[in-house]
Amino acid sequence: MIESIPNYNCIDVTDVYVTHPFLEEKKKETTDEDTDDESEEISVDLGCHISKASLKGRGVLESKELNDLLSQGFYITKIVWLSVVNGFVDSNKFEFEAQFFDTDNCKLFSYLVRGQYKYKSIDDYTHRQNIEKEKEVILLTLIEGSARKISDEIIAFIAPL
Repeated sequence: MIESIPNYNCIDVTDVYVTHPFLEEKKKETTDEDTDDESEEISVDLGCHISKASLKGRGVLESKELNDLLSQGFYITKIVWLSVVNGFVDSNKFEFEAQFFDTDNCKLFSYLVRGQYKYKSIDDYTHRQNIEKEKEVILLTLIEGSARKISDEIIAFIAPL
């Protein structure tokens, strides 16, 4: 989705949150078992099981750490990225966020424009500022259109199964 907003180019991903569905389910089962008084067997698991993680910085999407987590079955549940307008060297940077509030089931999707960094000169931008309401509405419409298109593609891919 970060690359499919019309006329905008993603230049960096700064925050990524990941979840591992199996480990989250296992954690819930353990919690349910702990409340069951009729449990006769005592199970001790001294292993370390990471079910959620977040990575922040520059170039997060290309990081070895994220790729390792994804290869272990984790999936992205929240992402923050910066985009600029295609074809304009003096474009402001726009910061976007997209996430699932229900991370375990990938439901309750939301997105927002976090703000903009106004262009001053090459590699020099202001601190993040609020975006004008009219521009925000346009950007939110573009994000929603992109998200719906991707959702439709996923549904079409899954439907024949």
